[in-house]
Amino acid sequence: SQTPVDSVFELVNETSVSATITGLLPNTTYYYRLSANNSAGSTNGSEFSFTTTTAPSKPAGSGTALSPYLLTNIDELVWLMSSDTTWDDVFALANDIDASGSADLEDGAGFSPVGNSAIPFSGQFNGRGNLITGLTINRDSENDIGFFGVVSNGVIDSLGLTAVDILGNSQVGSLAGMVTGNSTVEMCYSSGYVEGANDIGGLVGLLQGSSFLRDCYASNRVK
Repeated sequence: SQTPVDSVFELVNETSVSATITGLLPNTTYYYRLSANNSAGSTNGSEFSFTTTTAPSKPAGSGTALSPYLLTNIDELVWLMSSDTTWDDVFALANDIDASGSADLEDGAGFSPVGNSAIPFSGQFNGRGNLITGLTINRDSENDIGFFGVVSNGVIDSLGLTAVDILGNSQVGSLAGMVTGNSTVEMCYSSGYVEGANDIGGLVGLLQGSSFLRDCYASNRVK
């Protein structure tokens, strides 16, 4: 059970109300209503509810070359996209991953790219010849869109992305929106659908700096 959060407001006009509640259980529905009180009396508002979600699962490993984070399912991909302090670490796919559930992430916006202009991905990611299937990103007003948003001085190797559905604005690709600095992308491929407004590619939207792609291909439909 949770301790009620009590707040007292004097209302003259409409106002917004917020409260922070800690210690909630995952996958649990909670119900609440607001109560307004003044010298004239009190009244209760309508009942509302919200449901908590499960915290992303942290993968096995420690993020080093000898013990990379081993990603095994979509929950661990969500952990990766949410853990920007690890974006300079070492990762590997332990097996193929069905990412079709990514379409429901973040209220339909889908997967949030790993790495951005403020905190690029600068680590190492070895797919070990495995696939991520059904990755969905629906962010038509955002730049640097792909499984990786921005890769700078990073290494991506032996990764396949199939049946992707990627929508962004500028720098849009299935594997990465932008690859820059002294980055290396090797033995990677993709298929599916990629759409954007500027700098769009089946695999990588924008490649610059001293970065290079080797032994890679894409069979995406690009719009």
